[in-house]
Amino acid sequence: MIEVRIEKIFAKVFFIDDAKTINRSNYEKWDSLKHIELILELEEEFNLEIDDKISLEIVDFNSCLKVIESLSL
Repeated sequence: MIEVRIEKIFAKVFFIDDAKTINRSNYEKWDSLKHIELILELEEEFNLEIDDKISLEIVDFNSCLKVIESLSL
């Protein structure tokens, strides 16, 4: 299931238990470097390429899920 895989990536990148509670504006550890790390982990896990413009749409768990689902079709 895509959601579980994304949750594991959020946990790995951000060292959190609940990926659905953070977003880029309320979690100070989600800086530009962590964002790049998140994108790289997603690309590796789902074997896809996320271009820079689309990567900026990822601001929380739900937007991440939406992007991955749209790219996985």
